[in-house]
Amino acid sequence: MKKSILNLGKTLNKVEQKRVQGGMVILRCSSGNCYSDNWVSGGTSEGDTCAVLFGYGDYCRGVINNNECCIN
Repeated sequence: MKKSILNLGKTLNKVEQKRVQGGMVILRCSSGNCYSDNWVSGGTSEGDTCAVLFGYGDYCRGVINNNECCIN
């Protein structure tokens, strides 16, 4: 049984290992992506600063555009 447990998954290469932090893959904020859910802002006007929440404290900053938070 120990042998079968040790063989679960695959070995990560160096690039993949660098992307993992505490068992989670680090999120990258991509410019131009807009989100209609899970975002917060101190204002509600076009161009106001906002943040998209991804859980575990991860977020990306953007601006409000057409009632969505768009990463800039």
